[in-house]
Amino acid sequence: MRIAFLIAKQLIAGGGGIEKVTREVGRRLAARGHHVECYSTRGEGEEPAEWAGLEMRWMPRFRPYWTEKPLGSLYAAVRARLDSPVVDVYHLHSVAAGAMAGLLGRRAPCLLQMHGVEWQRSRWSRGAKAVLHSLERMSFRYASALTAVSRRQCDFYQQRYGRPVEFIPTGTALPEAPRPELVPELGLPSNRYYFTAVRQVREKGLHYLIPAFLRLETDWHLVIAGGEGGDRAYCRQLREMAGRDPRVHFLGHVTEPLLGSVYASAGAYVQASEIEGMAISLLDAMSHGTCCIVSNIPENLDLVGPEGLSFVSGNIDDLARKMQLAAQNRGQAEALGLAARSRVLSEFTWDAVTNRLESLYYRLAATRIEAGAKPMHRPKSWRRWAQNSGA
Repeated sequence: MRIAFLIAKQLIAGGGGIEKVTREVGRRLAARGHHVECYSTRGEGEEPAEWAGLEMRWMPRFRPYWTEKPLGSLYAAVRARLDSPVVDVYHLHSVAAGAMAGLLGRRAPCLLQMHGVEWQRSRWSRGAKAVLHSLERMSFRYASALTAVSRRQCDFYQQRYGRPVEFIPTGTALPEAPRPELVPELGLPSNRYYFTAVRQVREKGLHYLIPAFLRLETDWHLVIAGGEGGDRAYCRQLREMAGRDPRVHFLGHVTEPLLGSVYASAGAYVQASEIEGMAISLLDAMSHGTCCIVSNIPENLDLVGPEGLSFVSGNIDDLARKMQLAAQNRGQAEALGLAARSRVLSEFTWDAVTNRLESLYYRLAATRIEAGAKPMHRPKSWRRWAQNSGA
């Protein structure tokens, strides 16, 4: 099949959930013999025509940052119509790209994958939220099929729009062997620090995590990885909260192999989010066997189940108690980490996610053939599948 992904931000280096889904699913689809195109805004590094089997379509980065997704999605949709006259399925990420289904859907089915309820995020103004509401309505009106990365989102959107939304989570992979010698180079005590890897935006709850940590009388450290969001005042506020405490470390954007080593050597991972789609960083922490402490929002609890510690979202005192518990009861924390690892590697692997999306692509393309549309380009193996399925 020929599959086009719209739209990623700086695909190769980007640390967001959409970028990771596109990388991990896209390269697995390419390895299975599918032709995969990806429309991505440019980053700071190289812009290869092909990456990990994906045919890349690089686009400009629009400014200011809040225009990047809507303008980039429109630009990508127009290019997709011009670049690729033969496509079997468009895979559209979230509502900015999803709103392009009305433009692209006449050519091929459009799968809309939701990664969160975008207009609920705190960083948007009232005007921006109104725009996001409009994009959401357009997306759900014109998309051929709908998926979301959490069961709560599926229920929310089904009730809101009266359309079925299939639960397909994001995933994780068996981590590579960590390099523990990298952690002491950062001045961190192995297995005696709390770690979180999130963008520095308000809904990630860092303004709860830092005060909770500072209330602890401990020689543990707090390590925060992740780039700054668009709210510079909030980022300054976080550093003011931390003050001059030498135990608090802001690492900025971290990549492998250092990132995996920091996950693996952490005493506990903390996800203090107020809002989530499905937190890939939490999945990654679980895959490393790290004890996880999460806010009790449904999206986090769906992931960790009973194999983690939870606190009342936004409650600094409760968060501090759970952090202290993880430090004082190392045997329990380590057992929870091992159980979490077993859970995530049995239920949330990238291969399983790719299987489910691939099956959905086939169903969409087969439905198009049944409706009498002109068949798109596909290999003989796909035609055999369509015949066997009754298409």
